[in-house]
Amino acid sequence: MTRRTKIKIFSATLVVVSFGVWLFEKLPRSPVPGTTATRLYLNWIFTATFSGDIVAAGQYAKKYGISIQLEPGGEGSDPLKLVRNNDFGVASADEIIRAIDKGVDVRIIGVAQDQHPAAFAALASSGISKPKDFEGKRVGLLGFGATGLIYAALCKNAGVDRSKVTEVVVSPDIRPFIAGKVNDVQPIFIYDEPVTLDEQHIKYSIVDPRDYGVHFKGQAYFTTTSTIHNNPNLVRNFLSAELDGWTKVASDPESAIAALHKIAPSADLKRERELLKRGIVFFVPKGHQVLMSDPQTWGDMIRTLRDTNSISQDLGIDQVLDLEPLKQVYASRKPLS
Repeated sequence: MTRRTKIKIFSATLVVVSFGVWLFEKLPRSPVPGTTATRLYLNWIFTATFSGDIVAAGQYAKKYGISIQLEPGGEGSDPLKLVRNNDFGVASADEIIRAIDKGVDVRIIGVAQDQHPAAFAALASSGISKPKDFEGKRVGLLGFGATGLIYAALCKNAGVDRSKVTEVVVSPDIRPFIAGKVNDVQPIFIYDEPVTLDEQHIKYSIVDPRDYGVHFKGQAYFTTTSTIHNNPNLVRNFLSAELDGWTKVASDPESAIAALHKIAPSADLKRERELLKRGIVFFVPKGHQVLMSDPQTWGDMIRTLRDTNSISQDLGIDQVLDLEPLKQVYASRKPLS
């Protein structure tokens, strides 16, 4: 056997082995014997906003015969492009609707935030306290997510003349906003950036779009329609674990912070604890079934998406939501032990 032949055989073997390692890493693994493995793709890194998912995967999935492999996201990572059959994902509801409009065959099966937490902050020194005050000021808009759409709906409802507003694209980093260098108004999540402002003893005001009749949906769980139709038990078991996870977070938030620390040791636990304290009402609102949403409340958001040409067609609610598996879970559900 010649040296050239040996090299070719070695190279081919290396390729096969490398592909095998890559495939092994990509396949969902079931760390608990006898469970069905699935993935949950998150749309950001591990933070307290995913504490229900972390607790569901770590403490309750096995109870329902599944194992949930959490896949954290980040900039450039889109769960809607990663989820395959028998996978699940978390994304902003408007992003899921836009994907459905483009032909992505998924449905929302549960709503983590029935009210979107987007709001707008201004330094107290700016004198801004209501939408009309945006006129003559610099309003920051993110280049991604739903805040731009929410801003448009807010201006429409509050009678803001956008021609009198200087709109600038900003990043989620609020340091330029604090310094007053780029913008007077910063898009925020109402339970997130205010934690930083309070830590620095900065006085500020918040304009909450919900006070002006803007009701968008926030984070939502989705999967493929094939998974819903062909593997209904997996969908129900996943939702059951998530229900238990978020219920546990609401009743014992400190255990959720401990679970977050275990999976993300570098997390700022003091900040995450405060974020969870302020944000839990969006995930587990009092008097509201966890993950459930009234289909009749989705019309305004879908119309806004259509009016702003964010979607090209008038989508029916049945093209967006499939809450039947969640209803089945609630119908057979026993109290959390």
